[in-house]
Amino acid sequence: MNYSFIDFQRISKALTTSSEALRNEIQTDEIQLAELQEAENNLRQALSFGLSTPK
Repeated sequence: MNYSFIDFQRISKALTTSSEALRNEIQTDEIQLAELQEAENNLRQALSFGLSTPK
């Protein structure tokens, strides 16, 4: 996969916005929060991999 086409900043902003919206809900589903946290962790791993891969 060519990481130059992935906009990590846009993905990160979308995940953060989604997490904040869920946390502000009156009845927050813990499973959804856990899935978003996992997505954020996957994003960090992909970003680290993308930055460490020789160009």
